[in-house]
Order: sequence, then structure tokens, then C-alpha cells
Amino acid sequence: MTYDEALVWAISELKDIETASLDASLLLEFVTGADRVTQIVKSETLLTEAENAQFRSLVTRRKNHEPLAYIIGEKEFWGLPFYVEPGVLIPRPDTETLIATVLALVGPSDLEFNLLELGVGSGAIICSLLKEYPNAQGFAVDMSDTALDVAQKNAQRLGVDDRLNLLKSNWADKINGQANVVVSNPPYIRPDVIEELEPTVKDYEPITALDGGADGLECYRDLLDSLRTKITPGGLILLEIGYDQGKTVPSLMQKDYEQIRVYKDLAGQDRVVVGLRKKEQG
Repeated sequence: MTYDEALVWAISELKDIETASLDASLLLEFVTGADRVTQIVKSETLLTEAENAQFRSLVTRRKNHEPLAYIIGEKEFWGLPFYVEPGVLIPRPDTETLIATVLALVGPSDLEFNLLELGVGSGAIICSLLKEYPNAQGFAVDMSDTALDVAQKNAQRLGVDDRLNLLKSNWADKINGQANVVVSNPPYIRPDVIEELEPTVKDYEPITALDGGADGLECYRDLLDSLRTKITPGGLILLEIGYDQGKTVPSLMQKDYEQIRVYKDLAGQDRVVVGLRKKEQG
């Protein structure tokens, strides 16, 4: 097949997937190294036998709704390339709201502070923030060995591994000392809602990174409880939330935090809850 023929065939195979054209192009680039411009300019270029076989195999996987990020092993987040594999949640554009909110509230990039992420996953959040704040020291925890391994690989890839300490811990239970800024994108989807998600998500991504318990708030309760002595008085906490949790999550924070505010994402949905740790800690 030529590049053009390969794309036509792949788009036909992926007709039930909304991003068929884009996915076909990205898969062809992954196999051949030819970017979108090259695919157009050199549309009559023939795939080698090996490239043809690999391309067909990858298109079949995508046709079965396997996430593109798992197939090519990469997902862009905050303009940075992150390695991903099955077992870690794929970074979402909505989560970039968390990064933007930190930048808006924390201030100048030359500040020195301790940054803690609870539930590190791929490392997309904390690695992005460490790139933005070269004088910050990062600490991150997860209960998944796969997540910790992937986060370490991404920290090395992005050159922040010398400022990131990874630890296997249930939320902040094993953290020593205190953080000035805490971030987290915990599981917050109810089990009944997970069943309604697209096959790309519910059949492939780790349920433990999605399932927030019966009411979607279980992980917020646990992480907030674990943080009570691990965040400095006046310290900043930023939590990603579901679109319908703009009142429930702040209510869980009222005992220990003040100046609680909800920030919206680019779609106008509630996305990030922010609070300051009360200076008189109970």
C-alpha cells in the first residue's frame, strides 16, 4: 500500500471511531516516521512489507477500541510528551486546568517550595509542574508499582528526576515532613457511571484510577484525612473534581481548609477545587 491507500483503508476500518482520520494518520506516522505533511506530499510512497503488516495490526487494535496512547506508548500533556502504558491512566486535556490553576495561584517560576502529588499515575501533573518550577522539590505517591515505574521514566525523560522522590504509599500515609503545595487527581467516578463510559476507557484503563466509590467521594475523604499533618499551615491544595462535584468536595474540605474556591475548565465545567490549610490545625 502507498501512504494514501493505507490512510483510506485505515479510515474505513476505523469508521466507528470519531477520531478515525487523526488516528489513522498518527498510526501511520508511528509505523513509518512520516508526519502528516510528508504523508500528503509523498502520498505515493510505498510501505515496506514489515510496515504494512505492523500498520494493519495496529489499526486492528484501535478498531477494537484500544486507546491510541497505549498503542503508540505516548500522550501529549501540557505540551510535553509522556510515556504511557496499560495500567496507568492516560492524561486528559481537562487536567491541564489543574496545572494552569497552580501557575496562577502559586506565582513566580523561581519560587522554592515542596510540591506533593497524591496518586501520581503517569507523572503528568507533577512532572509538568516541576518543569514550570525549576527550584521546587517534588514528592509523589501511588499504590501502583506500574504507575511509579512509568512516573519515574517520565521524570527521567523530562529531566526532573533529580527533584522528584517517588514513594509507594496509600495517599500521604508514608510521607514525612510537610508540603507547601498539594495536588491530586483522585478517582472520582461512581461505579454505575463507569459502566456507561466508552469501551476505550472502561475496557482498557485501570479501574482503580477511575472508581471513586459508591458516591464518587471515597478517595477525597481518604486523602484529605491522610493530609491533616502533611501540609503546612497556609499551604495550598488543588484537587481535580468531576463536573458535578463542585459543591460536595468543597464541603469535605471545610473543616481543615479556608478560602475554598472552584475553578472551571475550558468547557465551563467545574474542574478544580482549591483551598488554603487553616493555620490553626486540629
